[in-house]
Amino acid sequence: MRDYQRQHDNPYLLPEYLYKMVKYAIKDYDRILAQKQDILYSVSLPPNGMPRSGKVPNPTEDKGLKLAALSHQLECIDQALHMVPQEYRKGVFNEARYGGGFSTDAGERTYKRWKQKFVYWTAQNMGMV
Repeated sequence: MRDYQRQHDNPYLLPEYLYKMVKYAIKDYDRILAQKQDILYSVSLPPNGMPRSGKVPNPTEDKGLKLAALSHQLECIDQALHMVPQEYRKGVFNEARYGGGFSTDAGERTYKRWKQKFVYWTAQNMGMV
């Protein structure tokens, strides 16, 4: 099934490229979380002492900057997810990450509307809207 946004009377409409960027950021949630854990528990190697390097190595700063960027992305997604009502949260989040349809406890249109709002709120939290 093609992923699309409802066009008619939709205040949460995003440009197509922005919608896809945010969708892929949501789909990448598990990898971002794993990468954050890897950074937290990794040990950096000491500098190798190679001459003529124009850069002073600062692995702690590099790790901190990466960790802050990843944490910001996860926080944006989590904040948007908490704006979705509890009964639709799991279905919307799983469909946005993995695809494959929604659960059958509510109508498909209801889930699609909440998914649209979730993607819009995520873009808003990331500062893209």
